[in-house]
Amino acid sequence: MQRATVIRAALVAAGLAAATTLLLRARRDGAPEKSPSSPVSELSSTGTARDTAPAEPQPPAAHVRIGFVGDVLLHMPLQQQARAQAHSGGFASLWRPLLPWMRSVDLLYANLEGPVSHSTPHGSYPLFNYDFSLPGDLVSSHIGVVSTANNHALDRGSRGVDETIQNLTAAGLPFTGTHASTALDEPWHVVTNVQGLRLAWVACTFSTNGLPDRKGQVLDCHRQREELLSLIRVLAGDRSLDGVIVTPHWGVENVERPLPGDRALAHAMLQAGALTVVAAHPHVLQPWEMVPVGSERRFVLYSLGNFVNGNARLTWRTSTLLMLDFERPAGGRLNVVGVHALPLLLTGGGLSRQLVPAGSVRSADGLAALALHRKLLGTAVELPPTFDALAEAVRGPGGLTEAREPPPSPAGPPALGPLTTVVSAGP
Repeated sequence: MQRATVIRAALVAAGLAAATTLLLRARRDGAPEKSPSSPVSELSSTGTARDTAPAEPQPPAAHVRIGFVGDVLLHMPLQQQARAQAHSGGFASLWRPLLPWMRSVDLLYANLEGPVSHSTPHGSYPLFNYDFSLPGDLVSSHIGVVSTANNHALDRGSRGVDETIQNLTAAGLPFTGTHASTALDEPWHVVTNVQGLRLAWVACTFSTNGLPDRKGQVLDCHRQREELLSLIRVLAGDRSLDGVIVTPHWGVENVERPLPGDRALAHAMLQAGALTVVAAHPHVLQPWEMVPVGSERRFVLYSLGNFVNGNARLTWRTSTLLMLDFERPAGGRLNVVGVHALPLLLTGGGLSRQLVPAGSVRSADGLAALALHRKLLGTAVELPPTFDALAEAVRGPGGLTEAREPPPSPAGPPALGPLTTVVSAGP
């Protein structure tokens, strides 16, 4: 009898254990309990399933103005001026009158045309090399990202590329287009975060002036075309990014029209997902155009001209401060909604050169610079028919609306409308 009681108790215990195991398995294999991270379907009053998972948060509305300037090409007289004024701005002394405009945008881009190598002597054409104080002066002037991919990138060899990257990194200045020789697997692009918008920047160059890139440190626009377009597609599909900006170095010096191959590549970049393409190298201004991409129109400027340089030609001294307004509606995609251009002229000589708004120069040079700017940026390379009505509505003589404004106050320039050229009227 006692043995039967023990057996019966063991069977009851085994049954309870089995029941508990089945219950636990049912909880694991059935619908999970409600939690913020677990979508749950409930029955509505009509008996149909209703998804009660929280909706994915939509990105808020955002607006940002980004500025672009061309080649920082420092021939020896400009480097000497920076040294002479080391305690009163250094390199920034070259563009001191423009600082209120430069600081008025949310982010400013420039093409750094030449190495910043601290182990080799300073140099000018044909093999440039700049003082290590330059990156800090660019940062203090509100320049927040630079391209290092250009035809002078290898002027001091692989070591010059490495030391340029070291000096930019030490100054906290983001760059794109080159790799350190010890970090060839690093991405070509850089990401900036401004006004809550994460933008990827990609730079490339058509040439390194015949200097061999034995370690593959400089991204080539044409030789690595497929790699470049693939990178743009990947970045455009990255949901953590809001847009891709490409800044190629291409074209023919002193020529005011883009090469057909460069124009075709710009269109391919936009089709791959680039938000805008803004290029440099010819040392003179080249036109812009709006390119249809699906239901959108995307902006290309084929050459910004020089920012600062030592050449006396008017075409080399005339450039632009391009300002692009980007807007993202709540839950929508980022796009260009405004294009503005401030004509610039490099004035003076010796150790007192200064970059100023061209409209403030009351001389034959000032008038010629304004006329040249209007000639090249006042017309698009080709306005798509669907864009004609908008262009006609805002177009002044030659293309872009010209708005004569007083010089900017320390707080920054006046508000701008879409597709405008701002001409400072001077003091």
